[in-house]
Amino acid sequence: MSQPALLDELLALDTLTLRRHTEAAGDSFDPAAHRQQLAASLADSHLLLVRGADGGLQGYALLRQQSATHWFVGMLNVHPSHRQRRVLLSLFGQLMTLAAWRSDSILQSHVYRTNAASLQFHQKLGFTIDQQNDKAVALSIRYATLHTRLQRLLKKEPA
Repeated sequence: MSQPALLDELLALDTLTLRRHTEAAGDSFDPAAHRQQLAASLADSHLLLVRGADGGLQGYALLRQQSATHWFVGMLNVHPSHRQRRVLLSLFGQLMTLAAWRSDSILQSHVYRTNAASLQFHQKLGFTIDQQNDKAVALSIRYATLHTRLQRLLKKEPA
């Protein structure tokens, strides 16, 4: 798939799911600016993709390694129609196989306060709050904790 076509897919999913949270937090969601941000992120991040049998994008994540032990989740987005065990297994399976992971690695994430589902998901995974302000929450988790929690949570959910 060409870079422009991939960007179109990512932008369409982000527009569907993130625009509301971004604007509710008081920020603007400019599709052209977001597309440029996605292109820049693709250049310096690991892209994890999940596609359906029809080839359609069901979810993706962008992870950027900031140091030997620190990673940042630039984006994690799953289409509302595909928020199910198979998609999560695929995304997190890809995440766990990144060669640079170490047991002492820390994964960091930022979430708008208006995105209650994402905040709840982070808490379910065991992320802890590092900082927060009126708009957003900064969270983190150690790789070893995340790995253990994911294995436990994914085994409990129905297929």
